[in-house]
Amino acid sequence: MKMTWVLFKLEKGALFPRGGYWPEGLDAVIPLSDGVLFKVPMAAPAKEKVVLYQRDIVSGVLSALVWLNARGERESSLNYGAFREAMISESYREEHKRPLMSALPFNYHLIPEIMRYFVISSRIKIREYFKAGKKSFPFSMFNAGCEILFSLFGNDSPTNGAMPSLVLTHDVESAGGLLRVQEIAGIEETYGFKSSWNIIPKRDAIDMKKIAAIAETGHEIGLHGIWHNNREAFLAEDEMRSQFRSIAPFIREFSVTGYRSPAWNRTTRMFKVLSEFFVYDSSCLDLDLMSLSGNGGVGFMRPLILDSGLIELPCTLPFEVPLYYGIRPEDLIAYWAPKIDLVRNVKGMLLVNTHPEPNYLGTKKMMRVYGKLLSRLSKEGWKPELPGRLAVEVRKCAQISTTSLPR
Repeated sequence: MKMTWVLFKLEKGALFPRGGYWPEGLDAVIPLSDGVLFKVPMAAPAKEKVVLYQRDIVSGVLSALVWLNARGERESSLNYGAFREAMISESYREEHKRPLMSALPFNYHLIPEIMRYFVISSRIKIREYFKAGKKSFPFSMFNAGCEILFSLFGNDSPTNGAMPSLVLTHDVESAGGLLRVQEIAGIEETYGFKSSWNIIPKRDAIDMKKIAAIAETGHEIGLHGIWHNNREAFLAEDEMRSQFRSIAPFIREFSVTGYRSPAWNRTTRMFKVLSEFFVYDSSCLDLDLMSLSGNGGVGFMRPLILDSGLIELPCTLPFEVPLYYGIRPEDLIAYWAPKIDLVRNVKGMLLVNTHPEPNYLGTKKMMRVYGKLLSRLSKEGWKPELPGRLAVEVRKCAQISTTSLPR
């Protein structure tokens, strides 16, 4: 039977840990269903015994989520393991469906960029208008609900809280975008950073010399789909495998270990097949308000391990997305400042994503803004990581953690 998920706002109780991080001024909202709630107190705990409350966003009803019992032991109505699994798998929402634009008889990237930008921006605004008053997770771009629970229920991250770390990634979606790679990489290198460049090997005629040049300077090459036609995530498993095998020379030549799905499309079968070819995936966002198939996100701002063993590195700072909402380039850093502070304070992973195309990062103005972002992050002492190397470390940590458990 299909579960109904309802949004709840988290609120501090009298016994919320004094040292526990609570981002003042930001949202703290989670989705809950009967499937992740399993213990209800016989009587409402006394206010002085409550650690954390949950308030139904629609009805406003307030109830205890975590409390201390008469013996001073912590109890909760939340099955945290089931909740965490539902978030990581995004099973609380409908699985993504193949977008309408994938039915076009040509690749939609043949539509001029300015027109595609206008269509995407309009679609986001229309969706927000019709969903006003009908909020779904993630509720906003600044939602710390899952991370508050993560800190309260114990650190089970494979990295053991050894963050915060910084991961820079770029989705190169055209030959024109590839022209700007060296300039953008130069900006990053000014601050001692390297990044991952996610390439689409079968859509345009790719200048492999440019890709090789960036790889030779210590940057990483990833895969941003094979065609970027919004169909790949929805292929049958065998067809998906066949497509990946067809680009085996590209994967070998550039030591590609990671994948990001075009347009953030993701399906269960996609993740299953990816685990057979790659070490990590970065197709998820922690807070997803822009996917073609609807809102979602894994909620957590750190590396995760999927059931298949694939390492998931969720994007936590889709740098250019606010442009669709009318935010000016020069205001982007101020816009993202609360999120950057949040990720740092929860010792999470700031995974930045951009596109070097002209309507996005590939303008002089946007590159100046990007440089200012990197300058800030450099001064704050973020630990830079390449996604492939980070994924290997996460896997090692997970294996150590597992083997060290008492038998």
